[in-house]
Amino acid sequence: MSASPTMWKVYAGGYAFLGGVAVIVALASATDAVTQAIGVSTVYASIVIAFPAILTGTIAWGVIVEQRRHYAYSTGVWFGAATAVLTVFVWLFVFVFLRGPLFLTRVTVILPVLAGAAVIGGLAGVPLMYARTRSGTPEEA
Repeated sequence: MSASPTMWKVYAGGYAFLGGVAVIVALASATDAVTQAIGVSTVYASIVIAFPAILTGTIAWGVIVEQRRHYAYSTGVWFGAATAVLTVFVWLFVFVFLRGPLFLTRVTVILPVLAGAAVIGGLAGVPLMYARTRSGTPEEA
């Protein structure tokens, strides 16, 4: 039996959050500067930094996958990349709000972060799409 498209959106948001936490924990030394800049304890850093991925993952899955009913691995890549890039943009907005628009002049930092997030997110989107294709479409249930 297949879960509804709405449940898959929820799964996608949770998956994006957990994937974000895993990446942030793996890159802990690089994320220390981010946590200091926003004033978050390093104990909760991975949870706080990955938190926007719940919303961005849910929205991206709904728009890219479920709304179009296109269940292909390439769509999973697009979902993962879009989720990661949107999450980075959420944090860029937060940094601009906290530090001012001059923060955007640090293009040498922002562009590699966006590129890395897109690649890692794209790769991370494939397993979720695999699970989605294996579960069947709602019409098959």
